[in-house]
Amino acid sequence: MHQFFSRLILLLTLAASVAHGQQYPQPVSEMSRQQFPYSMVGLLDFFSGSRIYTASGTVIAERTVLTAGHNLFDRRAGWSTDLLFLRAYHQGEAADEGQIASRIFVLGGYRPSVKRYGGNSFLAFASDLGLLRFTEPAGAGGHAGWTADRALLEANIDKVALGYGAEDHDGEELLSVGTSSPFEKVFGAFLESDSLYFEGGMSGGPLFSRTTAGDLTITGVIVSGSVQPVSGGIRSLNPTAARLIYRYGQ
Repeated sequence: MHQFFSRLILLLTLAASVAHGQQYPQPVSEMSRQQFPYSMVGLLDFFSGSRIYTASGTVIAERTVLTAGHNLFDRRAGWSTDLLFLRAYHQGEAADEGQIASRIFVLGGYRPSVKRYGGNSFLAFASDLGLLRFTEPAGAGGHAGWTADRALLEANIDKVALGYGAEDHDGEELLSVGTSSPFEKVFGAFLESDSLYFEGGMSGGPLFSRTTAGDLTITGVIVSGSVQPVSGGIRSLNPTAARLIYRYGQ
């Protein structure tokens, strides 16, 4: 997405998945991408104005996909259109027939923040969350779990971010990047990790955290990235996000 980077200075050619303790996105193995909850992540194609963009999203209810708000609304172009979701997309094929979203929602406060401060501001990132609704089931009867427990983000536990890269990769395969380090608060519900790099196109993809029961559950959504210094930014799921999901996503 064109408002993906907060401090983009140069494009980085990645020769390895780890450099100086920093993690970079790599293609997910065939076995992993077919397994739950990875199989609930999909490619999102849409128009913003006259231009088409690639992003990511996750099925979190029968007919609901969670993504970033900046995939759905832009200060200049307004609302995005023709939002096509392709679950478990890989090399031209998807697990289901693609669907165009019938309704879209963004978190309250996102549009005013974007209009006043710009889409790359911390104020915008702090409310950068959205939902897509579909007329037919989006996850073949399944959906990923989520929680508004930010303690999972701030703990030294396994976390993995997923999405479809559109810079160093071509958007044809699911990417993953993980860490066990905590995310740190930047502003409100906007958190960053200096151990992760998120690639353009991954925006809207999920940040999974592993619970004490060993399950992977969504605790945040990818909203920003930076190459210098390296950092990956997420909009955490909190009670405000939970109210949006319960009201419009169930």
